[in-house]
Amino acid sequence: MSDDNRRPRLSKAETQEKLIASAIELMKDTPIGKVSALKICEHAGIDKMAVRYCFGSYVGLLIATALELGRSVSGHVRDGLFDGSAYVDERAVLFGKLLAYLFTSFGDELPKLSLEQLPNFILLEKQITETYGLEPELARALAKRASHIAVATVAIERFIPLTEREHQILHRAQRFFYEEVAKVQDQILE
Repeated sequence: MSDDNRRPRLSKAETQEKLIASAIELMKDTPIGKVSALKICEHAGIDKMAVRYCFGSYVGLLIATALELGRSVSGHVRDGLFDGSAYVDERAVLFGKLLAYLFTSFGDELPKLSLEQLPNFILLEKQITETYGLEPELARALAKRASHIAVATVAIERFIPLTEREHQILHRAQRFFYEEVAKVQDQILE
């Protein structure tokens, strides 16, 4: 093989990016359970051993893909809430579906993520703290709960859709809830 016919060698970071992008692309039109590591590698034009080298395993690739998709959700955070725009954003919907798939299929294998790996969570916690004047411990617990609810909601929104009016009502109810929690936070934290 001459030097002219060789493909340029990708760095580990470039290979990771390419595999994640291919996984996201394939998952848009294919049920996640049918998107194998081999299909992702073929789509990316990368050797199948790259998954093990870059992510340690197929599950590692799926976790990295979920984290990448999770970064997309941060644009939908407003006043410590996920607004209705998340429910029509394909990447946010795919994030919810991928997390649901990961937990149902590989729950025991999944590591606990550090909060530093979730920039959207840190943004959410900061907004709850600043908007409602909540103590850090309470803001963190509420941000975790809001994240759980948002992921679950986005994952099933396509099957049980909410109207725009219902989104507005729930948004107002969540704001009211945070305001009430702020009033009694000393009692909660006792």
